[in-house]
Amino acid sequence: FVTFIFCRVFRLARIHVIAPRTFFQHQKDYLHMVVQRVWEKHQQKHLQHVRQQGVPITLAGDGRCDSMGHR
Repeated sequence: FVTFIFCRVFRLARIHVIAPRTFFQHQKDYLHMVVQRVWEKHQQKHLQHVRQQGVPITLAGDGRCDSMGHR
């Protein structure tokens, strides 16, 4: 709904923007892939630094990385 309002306001102001469908398609095709690659490089850099320290670590997670903060 909010996206529709913004698109309508831009159209009335004669400001050219891409359609929401196009944005979400680009996001799916390009942005998610790039964010994943950057995260993996960042993660590897930090893990390599920890390994060089020679201190054993344990990594754990609760598998709720996609939750929206619900408790």
